[in-house]
Amino acid sequence: MTKEQFESLCEYLEGPEGCDFRQEVPGDDDSTAWECDGTLRKTVQWMEEHDIEPAVDLARIVLLGGHCDCEVIFNVQGRYMGGYNG
Repeated sequence: MTKEQFESLCEYLEGPEGCDFRQEVPGDDDSTAWECDGTLRKTVQWMEEHDIEPAVDLARIVLLGGHCDCEVIFNVQGRYMGGYNG
């Protein structure tokens, strides 16, 4: 997966079709809420919809700490984008 594709995945996961990150109180970062079922279901779904074979990229995501969809944002986003070379 290219960096551009990974950026697009993260945008999807942050949005309403993904984990739906939002501020419960506008302007209050401490009120951030999101939805996550503890799996990588939405990450895999996005990859398949964009003709990306999950096997290799998913292993990389898990290695970087992405064990569920929200952890892709919290744990992987900066590291994946930072040039990890497996």
